[in-house]
Amino acid sequence: MSVRGRLLVRTRSVRPASYARRKLVKNPRTATELRLTPSELAARLCLTSETLVNNIHDVVLRLNQAEDLRETRLDGKAQGLLATVGLANTVAFTFGGVLLQNAAVLRGPRWMVTGLIIAYGSALLSGLLAGGFALWALWVREAYRNVDEAEVFNEAELAAAELEKEKAGVRYRRFLIVHLVQIARTHFDVHEVKAKLIKKGQLLFLWFLISIIAIGAALTASAALGASAARAAGAGVSSSPSPQSHSAATLDGGLP
Repeated sequence: MSVRGRLLVRTRSVRPASYARRKLVKNPRTATELRLTPSELAARLCLTSETLVNNIHDVVLRLNQAEDLRETRLDGKAQGLLATVGLANTVAFTFGGVLLQNAAVLRGPRWMVTGLIIAYGSALLSGLLAGGFALWALWVREAYRNVDEAEVFNEAELAAAELEKEKAGVRYRRFLIVHLVQIARTHFDVHEVKAKLIKKGQLLFLWFLISIIAIGAALTASAALGASAARAAGAGVSSSPSPQSHSAATLDGGLP
């Protein structure tokens, strides 16, 4: 094997853990399938160290807090996108009325009129879809979960924890960790859907802006060309002799 081949094999064999995480992020379905089941979580939490269980419990609580903060940020982005798209669509509809009233644009070449209609239609459609995605991201979902009091006051778990006396707190926290992990997973899945909807809305709004800018540039170029053509026509008319001056010169030439 060549030196390059050995280097490639070595590089592939020692890929960092961050590569695997990036791969899971790109394929959330794979990440969901690799999750531990509640029974597997409970089996891995069969620990006797109170310090270790407390640390895991704190980490899971921070995960839930992070998802709460993520929800706030995503809702803020969706609200900002919805407000911006609403204002931009209002301006776009007004701009469409101005286009329809501009007879010079409608009397232009067929390809230009067709291009303006297609660009304006795509801009309006992308703007409306962007607003729809932002509203969809803000839609209240029933998938959100809260701490279930039936789980917190689970009679069987409380009785089993009470029997362990000194280790009662460790056993009860192990039980709660599984419940809190499930809540964090549910909120993570909901927020992933929200983030994808907001991203789609942002891309559509970007296309809306590009289309409006292209229409404005086309109208500006068309107006500039029309003005230059009008100036050229006016210069040609002013340089040619008028019929009255030509007839007067003819009469003067015919006199003795």
